[in-house]
Order: sequence, then structure tokens, then C-alpha cells
Amino acid sequence: MKVSGTSFRNRDQRYVYEKPVRLHADRQTFDSVLAEGTVQDVSLSGVAVSISAAVENGQFVEMHIEGLGAVRGNVARVYEGGAAIQFEDDESRERAADTIRKMNQLA
Repeated sequence: MKVSGTSFRNRDQRYVYEKPVRLHADRQTFDSVLAEGTVQDVSLSGVAVSISAAVENGQFVEMHIEGLGAVRGNVARVYEGGAAIQFEDDESRERAADTIRKMNQLA
């Protein structure tokens, strides 16, 4: 696996969360789909996604993730077949925290 990108490394606990995701590159609208794929895992700080489209480190993306809804982030690291995306705002982190709390209650 080839990894390139920033020195960002997710230190938060990761939770398997295999759900569909659509990535959009436009901050204003969800009209233009950049890529579709699957979330691999979620943490309080971001998500890892499997996608076939090329994204770049630092690129802003808006995502629609089944069960999480609309979240925003920046590509922190690109790897073969996917990317790690760090949440950009508190609202996105709170959505992830709510989902993780629900998963922990079911465990």
C-alpha cells in the first residue's frame, strides 16, 4: 500500500462503519459528485473512505454518509484505493460523536 500525505495520524479510536459515502468538492452545493465509495471506519476526528477517484491532500470535501448525514472535511492522507479525511467543523465531529455513542450503546 502506498501512502502519501501530511503527518496527520488519527489518534482517536476508530470504529468500523461500512456505509456508502458520496464526496462532493463544492462548498456551496451537493450537486457535483466527486466520488462515491464506502466508509471504512469513523472516529471523532474523521473517516477513512474507499474510493476510486483521485483526491489530493488538503482538498476540501463535503460528504454524505449514510447514517451520519452531511459532514465536511479535508483530505489528510491519500493511500491506494482511498483517503483519510479529517473533519473540518464541530458540527461534523458532533455527528460522528453521536453515531459512535449509538454504536457503543448497541455493543
